[in-house]
Amino acid sequence: MIPVDREHGKYIYMGDRWNGGGDLKNAQMVWLPINMGEGGDSLAVEVHDEWTLDQLDQWSAWDVSAVPETVQVGGALDTPVVNVTQNGVMTEQPVTWSIAGSFDAPGIVTATGTLPEFGGRTFTRTIAVVPEGLRYAVNAGGQQTADWLALRDAAEDEGDLLNSRADQAHAEDAASGASWGYVSEGSKSAGTVDATMFSTMRYAVDGRDIAYRFGDLEPGRYSVHVGYADPWDQWDDRGAKVSVNGTVVEQDHDYGAADEVRSYGDIAVGDEGQIELVLQPTRDADVQVSWIMVTLDEATTPEPAQVTLSADAITAGDRITVDVAGLEPDEVASFALHSDPIDMGTVTADGSGAGTLSWRVPTDVAAGQHHVVMTRADGTEVRAPLTVRAAPGMGPGTGPGSGSGSGSGSMAAGGGGLATTGLNATALTAMLTLAALLLAGGGLAFAGRRHSRR
Repeated sequence: MIPVDREHGKYIYMGDRWNGGGDLKNAQMVWLPINMGEGGDSLAVEVHDEWTLDQLDQWSAWDVSAVPETVQVGGALDTPVVNVTQNGVMTEQPVTWSIAGSFDAPGIVTATGTLPEFGGRTFTRTIAVVPEGLRYAVNAGGQQTADWLALRDAAEDEGDLLNSRADQAHAEDAASGASWGYVSEGSKSAGTVDATMFSTMRYAVDGRDIAYRFGDLEPGRYSVHVGYADPWDQWDDRGAKVSVNGTVVEQDHDYGAADEVRSYGDIAVGDEGQIELVLQPTRDADVQVSWIMVTLDEATTPEPAQVTLSADAITAGDRITVDVAGLEPDEVASFALHSDPIDMGTVTADGSGAGTLSWRVPTDVAAGQHHVVMTRADGTEVRAPLTVRAAPGMGPGTGPGSGSGSGSGSMAAGGGGLATTGLNATALTAMLTLAALLLAGGGLAFAGRRHSRR
């Protein structure tokens, strides 16, 4: 093999004719062009009676670009034209596709492109099929294959992928902090970085199970998609009982040499935030897995925050209890009585998102319709109507006064002053005037008695 232009992938084959092996001393040299495949990764010796060196341009190495690395589940490879570069010159070439695999399920497909205007040459691409709501994408065995990297990059664009590595023993993720990974003593990996997700794997030893745990998941309904492919199928009879969160989803999965995707859906995840996939051997051969994807299909809609009052009407000066639910754990919410705001204090929700506030309504709050307003940490408000009746002996009231409160889950009260006595300014002035007159009258009477005794 004689290089003519290494940079552009031009080579010549040189050999000799054996002449049937009976006249080797007169064997003549044979010079033939080598037709290089895409990227120079394959070659074929072209047989021509005559050819010239300038014809090597058409047989030099070439590259294809502008092929998508990922397609969304349910999509299609809608790429009618690709870019072909040969001898440093790029041209657009029409392409037809042949697909091995399905775009209807997460995983990978192999796409073979044919270039009808480029000598009918063919090339292949492995394309990752990306599901919506992808939370974990594990290439069991830990190899960062090109298809896994494309899958990871596509998922990271959405910002919800929780694993930054292809595989790991169960521990916190170095980037996200989420807890995930395999649990299988002595398990081993196989495959190379130049392969695909289906040709890499993690396999158990000594008849043990393989378990993968995926934590820090938000409440909702999930699916677990698993890739299986057994390179040793011709020698082993391999089967696995597959369970998700303790429920058997496949009694005896039969491994085969062909690439296969199984999807286990409708998995409910609550506040515990974890999914555990377990493969148990059902036959003599050890269990194995190629890749795993965990997708959020439907998030649980949180119940709206609620404010409940112990009474919908109360007399000023009395105490009211406010119960709250639907907050985030440890969320701090503030309370006020509107419309002229009077601070009622704050409540820190407990682990279930609940809390209680007990508050005494100031005696000088104006009688009429009011609202207890809870302001959440994100600034949103929840209102509850409250009718306030005037305190005994009080007039209509003139506005905000002081109040006191206590609560649980935990609470900081606002106001904090003592309640007023219930006398208004007019009544107090009249009482003081009367007292002054009585004192004056008593003084005159005492002076008269002293005068008569003289």
